[in-house]
Amino acid sequence: MMKQFFTFFALIFFVMNVSAQKNVAYVTKEKELDATAATVDNDGIIQMLNDDSNINLTVFVCDGDGNEIGTANPIDLNGFDAIIAQETFGSGDNVWKEGYPLYIGTLPAPTLFNKVYALRSGRGLPGGSGASADATGVLDIAVVPGMEEHPIFNGITIDGGIIQVCWSGANDLGAEGEKTIQYNTGNVLSDENTLLAYPDGIDMPVIAINDLPEGSYIDDVALFSRVIVFNFNFGQLVKLGATNLTDEGLMLWKNAVYSLAGLDGNAVNNLEIIPFSFSQEGRALTLSFSEMQNTEINIYNIAGKIVKTLQLNGTSANIDLSSMQKGIYILNVAGLNSSQKFVLK
Repeated sequence: MMKQFFTFFALIFFVMNVSAQKNVAYVTKEKELDATAATVDNDGIIQMLNDDSNINLTVFVCDGDGNEIGTANPIDLNGFDAIIAQETFGSGDNVWKEGYPLYIGTLPAPTLFNKVYALRSGRGLPGGSGASADATGVLDIAVVPGMEEHPIFNGITIDGGIIQVCWSGANDLGAEGEKTIQYNTGNVLSDENTLLAYPDGIDMPVIAINDLPEGSYIDDVALFSRVIVFNFNFGQLVKLGATNLTDEGLMLWKNAVYSLAGLDGNAVNNLEIIPFSFSQEGRALTLSFSEMQNTEINIYNIAGKIVKTLQLNGTSANIDLSSMQKGIYILNVAGLNSSQKFVLK
């Protein structure tokens, strides 16, 4: 088994910019889900963003017209730095139509729009020729060549042009199923080169994961604000208590929100020279320090959530990672502002 060994004298802890907290609106629809799934007001994206000190998240649970449950009034999305429109709504719900809160032509702030099925004539568009489909059972997205440096891919390993975004398919209620990611053909976009990624194994569509600039057109609708279109079936985001997205899938969502809200996902700060060695052999890590330490070691997944913590008392530590899923992780030594990225396969 290959063993990796590194000695570091300047280790950088990758952190998000904390210069200004951003206000983000999260709009979802009330619905009853499978008993094993997370709830609509606590899906995997909500959990991740609520744990992020850079985000002040407001969750609106609505009916199909965009009225917040418990009121007769449509939600007010003015004043937010970014908006997330979730796939929980039906594509024919009024919320997507002109005069309603999530009409794509009048969104008052940059928006993550996770509903390609709404981008059809008579749905969220008054006209046009878009057609939607599910890439049934597809767990990976293919990154469009030349788009690898787009901010939504920050910190994500792209392996041969491919990113695995979920572990398995789901149905619309978060139970077992085959639905994963979606796409549109037939729409007409005024701006070229907006497609960033699409379900692996299909012909390149018009819409899947796109970055549409303010003022551009989708069919005959001009966009008031910038829109990043996503294509995730909502069942994935809640399946098995919201554990079905890979770390890369979660990071894709976080990066999109950061980009839309004006947060810098590449900010690096807190540098300190701390000599220690780090070695990895399979699913075992060994740390050795040049001086006595009494602190915590935290391991984060790529979405920034702590998945393992242990106490360090001494000059070395052996860490067993046999119970952890494959993915990209960051090990941080608390109090030393020192960290190391590693991969479990």
